[in-house]
Amino acid sequence: MAQRSEPPEGSLRELAEQKEREWREIQELRVETLDAAYKQKDKELNEERAKFQKLKEDFKYNLRLLEERDKELERYDTIFAELKAVENAKNAEISELKIRHDELQTAVSREEAARAELQKHYQHRLRDQQNDMDKFRSLKEAEVKREREEFEKFKRDLERSLKEVEADLDAQKRELTTGFDEALRRR
Repeated sequence: MAQRSEPPEGSLRELAEQKEREWREIQELRVETLDAAYKQKDKELNEERAKFQKLKEDFKYNLRLLEERDKELERYDTIFAELKAVENAKNAEISELKIRHDELQTAVSREEAARAELQKHYQHRLRDQQNDMDKFRSLKEAEVKREREEFEKFKRDLERSLKEVEADLDAQKRELTTGFDEALRRR
């Protein structure tokens, strides 16, 4: 094996100083790297904090929006329940009105049927009355005609009797006049 020769002491010192310088450079480089890494991490941390703060504010905003929406939904639920109650009441009222309408329609139909029956009854009675009146008028006209004929016959008979009486009276008058004239002549 080859034997190692030891470097002279001056060169050791230079070597140690060189190594110390290298070590310091490495330490400075390490400090600079760590410092840069620290600054980078600090920057990232600040960015993350800002993101977190923004996220927190957004979360609070969204939470407030959800609370407002929940309140609005509760209000809508209340309004919906009220409207549903009103709708149910209106439906019940409509149902009652339909029942009442049907009842009135039935009553109107019954009244119309009764009116039609009554009208039919009175028309029948009117026709019967008209027929009775026509018969009565025919009878009375026939009676008046018969009485007129009897009157005319009576009148003719009376006129004939009157003429006969007048003729008799004329004859008697002539006889009396003749008799009177004869009596005057005899005297």
